[in-house]
Amino acid sequence: LAARDTLAMGSSFTLPPILGKVMAGFGAPSAFANNFAQLFTPVAAQTVQVPFHLMALSLYNQPQLSLPERVTSLKALYTETLWARMARVLPCYGAGGVINNSLKARLAGASLAAATK
Repeated sequence: LAARDTLAMGSSFTLPPILGKVMAGFGAPSAFANNFAQLFTPVAAQTVQVPFHLMALSLYNQPQLSLPERVTSLKALYTETLWARMARVLPCYGAGGVINNSLKARLAGASLAAATK
């Protein structure tokens, strides 16, 4: 559970600025790179997070399953769960992150302008 949550927060708050700088280093416009990274990383991280999520649910709800039965169950649920979680994180961590970063930059600029007057 801690690994899943660490991955979720890392992909939502830590990795996007790093990926944005890497993309800008390859010639992408900085604003585009940062926004793309903020939208992309939380969604892409779901490919890794979903197995942790499903395993935790399976261990809690079906403790009697053997490992082969558990793997079969996880495989059956992976794709639909992946799409659902991608759709869930895109607005809140993707678009929300873009809006939050834009708002922080505007407020920091306004605060700096007010402080220099």
